[in-house]
Amino acid sequence: MFKKTTFFLTILLILLLIPTTASASELTAEGTCGQNVVWSLTEDGTLSISGTGAMEDYSWTNFVPTTPWYQYRNSIKKIIVHDGVTSIGSSAFYRLSSVTTIELSDDVLALGSYAFASCSKIQSFHFPANLVYIANYCFEDCYNLNNVAIPDTVTKLGDCVFTGCSNLENVDLPENMQVLPRGFFSECTSLERITLPDSITELVSYCFRDCTSLKYINFPSSITTIGYRAFSGCTSIEEIVLPNTITTLNSEVFYHCSGLKELTLSSNLGTIPKSLCYGCTSLEIVDIPVSVTKIEDFAFYGCSNLTSVIMHDGLQEIGKSAFFNCTNLVSMILPESIIKIGDNAYGCYKNIFDETDIVPNSKIYCFKSTAAESYATKTGIPYSLIEIIIDTFDCEYTGKPVTPSIIITIDGNSLNEGSDFLALYTNNTNIGTATVRI
Repeated sequence: MFKKTTFFLTILLILLLIPTTASASELTAEGTCGQNVVWSLTEDGTLSISGTGAMEDYSWTNFVPTTPWYQYRNSIKKIIVHDGVTSIGSSAFYRLSSVTTIELSDDVLALGSYAFASCSKIQSFHFPANLVYIANYCFEDCYNLNNVAIPDTVTKLGDCVFTGCSNLENVDLPENMQVLPRGFFSECTSLERITLPDSITELVSYCFRDCTSLKYINFPSSITTIGYRAFSGCTSIEEIVLPNTITTLNSEVFYHCSGLKELTLSSNLGTIPKSLCYGCTSLEIVDIPVSVTKIEDFAFYGCSNLTSVIMHDGLQEIGKSAFFNCTNLVSMILPESIIKIGDNAYGCYKNIFDETDIVPNSKIYCFKSTAAESYATKTGIPYSLIEIIIDTFDCEYTGKPVTPSIIITIDGNSLNEGSDFLALYTNNTNIGTATVRI
């Protein structure tokens, strides 16, 4: 019995003295990926990045990156970036389509361009707590990415960061964010709502292009500018209310937003830009702000459900095809202030050969000897003349509102105040010059 026990103990001691080589046997490949950064890949599919400082930047040609681990792309399931590494290189993990888990150290301050682009299996991403910069196209075409919360530490964002993330549904943006970059959420077709931070001042071009499920977005009063095609192709959004802080809308902002029914424009716009609502086939009513002096070409082209456009005195120009093919817009009241109307500003196609015609049963209401009357005469659109007579006079201050007599006729037929028109008075109580807007 004593000998057997000694035998087993001897065997056990021998086993304990044999060096453990399991980790070494799991190693598939290794190398450098920065001046003081190395990488290793183990048989379980874990790609580890360790060392100090920045990773190397990589490039790609014909969708094939130059990263040394790309040849193992089908076996890489997990990425771990250890403490000490401060940045993820450009295209570092581009097209690693089998990766499901990514762990980054909080030492990482920057994510390079295309760093995780086309990592199509990742569903969520935990950003490092000290992250400062996310570069262009960083998560492009991460088709299964569903939730992201960008930390408030991020102060710089590149273009098209989440372009093509077609399953992205939930997003938290940094509270101090001022500019939403170009194409930031373009083609995020599952995104239904977005809350913009109160600090934001500008939405750059294409930022929500083709977000076909987007139904709600808030517009903080800090916003002043919306870029080219920022919401083009957002076919599910039905109502947009723009704050009066917006002074600049670029062209085609709501291009082909076919579900848009209600649009409230900023009262500080000077111009309705080219093709602003081109192809917004559900839009019903448009109130052009008093501040607007020009409606540019194609602004409301093809808004086939549009039935009413409210224009105010002060508008000077309507561009070519601005209301062309608005086939339900059967009447327009054109202000006396208009001095120029472009070709085909109002009309429709006659046939498949693109011959133009007037909208059936349409009529223009305008003032005598104006550009609007000349346009109606030139195009053959039926029109009626408006005449407004306001009893202007000087009176003594009484502390009570002064309401002069207003007579409005169309083709000689008088209208009734209250039922046919409304009169809005300004400064008609105090001493000075009063105005009335009809």
